[in-house]
Order: sequence, then C-alpha cells, then structure tokens
Amino acid sequence: MNYIKEINAFYDLVQVKQLSTGQIALWHALMQINNKCAWIEWFTVPNLTLELTSGLSRKGIYNARNSLKQYGIIDFKSNGTKATSYRLISLLNNTQASTQGTTQDVNAMVDITQGATQGTTQDTTQGTTQDSATLNKLNKTKLNDINNNNNNNSQEIDEEFSQIAKIYQEAGIEFDGFTPGWISDSIEIYGSEWVKNAILEAANQNARNRAYINKILRNWKNWGGMKLGGMKDGASSGEFKRDTAKTYGFTEEDAQRAGVTSL
Repeated sequence: MNYIKEINAFYDLVQVKQLSTGQIALWHALMQINNKCAWIEWFTVPNLTLELTSGLSRKGIYNARNSLKQYGIIDFKSNGTKATSYRLISLLNNTQASTQGTTQDVNAMVDITQGATQGTTQDTTQGTTQDSATLNKLNKTKLNDINNNNNNNSQEIDEEFSQIAKIYQEAGIEFDGFTPGWISDSIEIYGSEWVKNAILEAANQNARNRAYINKILRNWKNWGGMKLGGMKDGASSGEFKRDTAKTYGFTEEDAQRAGVTSL
C-alpha cells in the first residue's frame, strides 16, 4: 500500500463524502497502525490503542468505524471479548474504477461521433478523421507526459514524506492520527528541508510538539531564511553556534546548500 497516494485519494473522498473529523482521525489512526504492521490485510487493534491514537472516545470509535465501513473505506469484524480486527480498503482501486468508467463513457462518445461522421460526405469525413487522428495523437502524448510527471512527483513526495515521518518518530514526538496530514501540508507550504530541520531544532530544544515546530517554521518564513539554534521561546538568540552543525550532521557546505543563513 502506498501511504502518500492513499492519503491523497482519501482527501479526495473527504470532499465528496464530507467525512467528519472523527472519521478522518480514525482512518489516519488505522493507517498509522497498519503501517507499523507492514500493511497486512487484517490486523487487530484494541479499542484503548485507537482511543489514544485517534483522540476519540469508545462511542466515537464505534460511530466512526460504522460510517467508514458503509462508505467502503474499511472493514472490521468483532472477535468476542478480544480486540477487533480491521482491514483497510485501498482507495486507489476505487479511483481506478472511476477512471475506467469515465474512459468507457469517452469511448462511447467517440463511437457516436464516428457514426455521425460516416453520415457526412467522403471529403468531409476524411478531413474530420485526419483532424481527429492528429488531435488524439496530441492528447495521448500530452496525457503520457502528465502521467510521467505525476509518477515522478509522487515518487519524490513519497521519499520526502517517509524520511520526515521517520525523523519525526525518532525525535520522540507523538505520532497521532493527524500527523500524516500535518507532514504533507507542511512539506507543501515550507518544503521538506525546512520541515526536517524544524523537527530536529524542536527536539534539540526539548520542545517535542507540533505547535512548537509550527512556530519555528513561521519564524523562519518571517526571517526569510532558516536559522538554527534559536532561544527556548522560539525567538532568535542572534547567536548561532558552530556546534549546531554537529547536532544535525551538517557541514558548512551542506548548510549553504540547505539555505541556512548562519551556523
């Protein structure tokens, strides 16, 4: 299962189904847990674990999982007095099925157009056919270029997301159901290099929470550049010690490439 692609497909579905915050939180919690289980088909999760990970009450979990099951997003089965078993249904398959249906509709329209074309004069038909063939060739070429670009971008985003998620967890910051969405949004707004170093900066100052990381990122944006070695309250101390580079494994050259204004 492709983590970032599933998240993107999920938020497309959120807009269509207008999912509640509880349903969104539960889905993220199940995704995070199944990721640790190496994406097995069925995995067992105690309610207490879901309560801690999603922030929902026991009743909230029951309501959210019933709704997600009705939407065809997850499946679950009770095991008596034991923990409930869950199965995540890939949303990419649903997207592909929708795409296939759209393609079939387009093909049907092409058939109708071709039938109407046959009713015209031979000269008109030949001209129209040649124009259509040229247009179809251009459209296919453009579509292939778009697909190739999307695949390359998705691969880069996957690598950035996985790297930052690993740093986030290794820094000892709580990874809950809202963390994947926060990472994706932060990468889009600030870039992966800033997000990575903001997490490390927060951990270095023993302020392991997203609110402090957000404050660091906002300060860097206001300053017009990334500065490491700030004060405890997130304000710049004005002094950036050289041993900061050692903390993050930076050399002077690495720091310049990353856009750090001073070490």
